[in-house]
Amino acid sequence: MEFIEVQGHKIEVRLGRKYRNLSLRMAPGKGVWVNVPLGYSASQVTDFIKKHIEWIDNNLEKFEAQKLEKQYSIGDKIKTRLYSVELVEHTGAGFASRKVGREIKLYVPSLVKQEVLNKVVTDFIAKVMKLECQELLPMRVKELAERYGFKYRKLSFRNNSTNWGSCSAENNISLNVRLMLTRNEVIDYVILHELCHTKVRNHSDQFWSLVESVCPDYKTLRKELKMIR
Repeated sequence: MEFIEVQGHKIEVRLGRKYRNLSLRMAPGKGVWVNVPLGYSASQVTDFIKKHIEWIDNNLEKFEAQKLEKQYSIGDKIKTRLYSVELVEHTGAGFASRKVGREIKLYVPSLVKQEVLNKVVTDFIAKVMKLECQELLPMRVKELAERYGFKYRKLSFRNNSTNWGSCSAENNISLNVRLMLTRNEVIDYVILHELCHTKVRNHSDQFWSLVESVCPDYKTLRKELKMIR
């Protein structure tokens, strides 16, 4: 594993043929890394990182803030797009849940450690958002594909910390469950972005022209997504 240090940041370098463009990524617990296509020199990679150092600083601050904010307690009610999840104390040894309509109770052992509670609730909310995706998005993807003449094979949903969506060589589309935290217009942009990849595999000018033809406001929505990440 190779690293490069730029202005106090230790950044992992991931080199490979699968990368189409230089790009920076980060995720909680994984740090910051740069995806590098073959053919780029170390100085080109360093210059690219320097140009985006403000983005790195801002987003690292957001991750630190998120760590401080995500402290759950018994009695909390967490609202998702479709559900209300209530954390209820019980005397059992493990966690359990019960769903009635749009109400979900997550039963929490009374002596659970804070770090365990935080992780379990975070993972559970991700599962709830996946349920929401399965309910809301298949018809929307189908509708947008038919409207603009795209064809795809399978649709899946993942709790992914590195991207909002992906399209495989077989035209299988995967969407991030965290899209349930965004506006409908942003969700449509991500769906259309991945559908465009069924026709253009890279992020060339041709690709962005295709995106703009089906989503004229994509630049604004793309910026909004970057702020969320």
